[in-house]
Amino acid sequence: MPDRIPGLTIMRTDSSTCYASPEPAEIDSTVGDTDPRAPISMTPPDVDGDISDDLIPPLEVHADVETFEETLTNATESIAEAFTANASADLRDRTREWVDAHGVGEVDGDPVETVIAPQAALAVLLRATLFDACHDEELTPEKAERAFRADASSKTSPAVGWCVLDDVAWLAGAADLAPVIAARHDLRESTVPSADLGKLYAAVIDSDARQTLSQFRTPQWAGRAIRAWAANNDETMLDVGVGAGALSAPFHPSWSLHGEPRHVVGIDRSRLSVLLAETTLTLSNQSHATLETDFLGTTRADLPATPDAIVSNPPYTSHDRLDGDDKQRWCEQVRREAGADVSKHSPLYVYFMIHAETLVDDGTRVAFLTPQSWLQKQYGHELKEFLLDQFDIKALIRVDPEEESLFPAANTTAVFTLLEARSDPDPANETQFITVDDKGYSTLQKSMYSTATDDTDWGTINTVEQSALTATENWQARFDPIERDVSHLLKLSSLASVRSVPQTGSVDVFCLSHDTVEAYGISTSHLSRLARRPADITGYVLQESDWIAARDAGKEVWLLDPGKLPELPETMDEFVRQYEAGALTTNSASGQATPDSAGGQTHVTTGTGSDHENPFKYLYDSIREYDLRDNYTCRNREHWWRPTRRDPAPVIYNNAAQGQSRFVVNEAGLRTTNSFFEININLEGVERKALLAYLNSDIFGEVAAQFSESHTGGMEKHSVTTVRQFPVIDPSNVSEDIVQGLADAFDSLRETARHSDSHDQIIDTIGALVQRAIEQTRPN
Repeated sequence: MPDRIPGLTIMRTDSSTCYASPEPAEIDSTVGDTDPRAPISMTPPDVDGDISDDLIPPLEVHADVETFEETLTNATESIAEAFTANASADLRDRTREWVDAHGVGEVDGDPVETVIAPQAALAVLLRATLFDACHDEELTPEKAERAFRADASSKTSPAVGWCVLDDVAWLAGAADLAPVIAARHDLRESTVPSADLGKLYAAVIDSDARQTLSQFRTPQWAGRAIRAWAANNDETMLDVGVGAGALSAPFHPSWSLHGEPRHVVGIDRSRLSVLLAETTLTLSNQSHATLETDFLGTTRADLPATPDAIVSNPPYTSHDRLDGDDKQRWCEQVRREAGADVSKHSPLYVYFMIHAETLVDDGTRVAFLTPQSWLQKQYGHELKEFLLDQFDIKALIRVDPEEESLFPAANTTAVFTLLEARSDPDPANETQFITVDDKGYSTLQKSMYSTATDDTDWGTINTVEQSALTATENWQARFDPIERDVSHLLKLSSLASVRSVPQTGSVDVFCLSHDTVEAYGISTSHLSRLARRPADITGYVLQESDWIAARDAGKEVWLLDPGKLPELPETMDEFVRQYEAGALTTNSASGQATPDSAGGQTHVTTGTGSDHENPFKYLYDSIREYDLRDNYTCRNREHWWRPTRRDPAPVIYNNAAQGQSRFVVNEAGLRTTNSFFEININLEGVERKALLAYLNSDIFGEVAAQFSESHTGGMEKHSVTTVRQFPVIDPSNVSEDIVQGLADAFDSLRETARHSDSHDQIIDTIGALVQRAIEQTRPN
């Protein structure tokens, strides 16, 4: 049973409205016909007796999603087989267009089997359920296709236009789809169709496809809390990216709760998502309209009414998965509409958050559920500036980032952003940065309405006047602020260079264990020594003995870095072709590049005993085993067969860690992967050691946390930009005795940490000296 909703009044609904839909070729806008909702009796039902005549329906009745999943899986197989055998060229073209339009063309495997067929089977279930809910006539499998087509083209029936999924589904016979059609009866019994359909969608739709689209299902408790806060008993609520209606479905189909919206408008660009929403909201007895359209192209004129509230869990699609022309168009659009200059590195949800403002009036409540990365990233500066100018920012709420993600399939910490539109935001408005300790409706609902200003029994609150917030600061640090003032310190970039390590491409291919090297007989002339993972480094200095210990433990300690090779083919396809043709084998003792008479390409010949053949064999096997040709980094760098070369950095810093990251002296001169940043400190002697002591102090750990991006499980991540901005002491402005003390303490720390975990006293000594250095350099 869900948590009790405090402070809500139950009301009876005595009327419902049915709206006509335009032609499917236009925007699909359909509203379910709802029955009156039953009032709540204050007397609980007799749970031990016969309650069939009780006016109160069960609070939650779930459909058997596992049985549905099995039914749809069986139908999927029949649909895929029928498609392979009978699909016309036109239908195949339309299927490919659907896959491409939904951004899942990169999904591994056959798109028909992994994407289209499961969606087609689900569409049959949804249409059958809608038909049953809106018609009194009996539905048989033999008559279903004709009935569904009639509904899809009707101007009065609440259905969604016909699409390629339907044509694909009905390639299978009525007998194959009969179990799916019959399942509608069980789905109609659900009192939580949004939760059940969302779970079913996640179960039957390929997870790679959903993650490619950055589709993450909103938990039921979170959706209810967002809806209750945003709607605030208003007339019309707009749900952007409505999907299965997790943010817009009412608490119960038979009840009307005070605070819920009278009417819901759901927007989604996918017809399947609109069909999901239409089914959910119809079964939920919620007055509604659904629009199949691109939200970023939606204007007020497209909506049935100006929304009194907007809610959204928008797609999280990252900038590198967005089409370049689309990004350019959206950037120009938000600049024109809102005067906002948005970075082309912005994920899709940033455009959604800005565009929403064009649809609201003063006082409209807006609630978004997104990753919290915009609070800290560079691309978030423009968004924060826009929100400060156009809204009273009421609260930013996150679930404790040290716990598992709100979305199990996403490695991100989610943030609930609660806004009220204001043409002239109140500078005295207080913005709450809230961390709740656990998941659940009751906790989240309390945080949304809390007036506390400090710690509570359910979480922590930091309240800040909106006028004190700036767009360029890291808002993520506001959740857990520190009292220490380090604003007078230099940036690390003043004393050191910081660089990211070029991407390896495929670590499984280019990072090798010693066993793999010996198995292929690869010469060390084609290898560089490697520190692959931060977890492989235990102290504050990386020495030769550490690399030997990692090698003997079977870890990946070699980076494939072929040296003095003859010129290789420019593409992996050509390399494979020449290798299989024997063109990369023993034709000369010196290893010369010779023309390929078959294709005019250059190929490599190597002599007997040449050590080129062994890395060639390894590359050939890896291309086939690891699909190296699909690796973007390998395809687009100068040399596909090796990572970009870089001299080993004197100091390395792991860019993500649970707890404090360490600045490690790289005495062994090892190459690294892009799990590290390369640091070159422009200081010598005791000043260099003093700075390293500061960078590895607990005090600096607190400071660095204010620049980090929190991820699930307590992972703190940094970018090159934020590392360069780290506040640091300038040893040249610190007294000689403190600098020498810090240098000596760092020497002790690096030696002690190699042999023991008991170095707390040294850390404490460094902390005391760092505090003195910070105060000593503070301006009078």
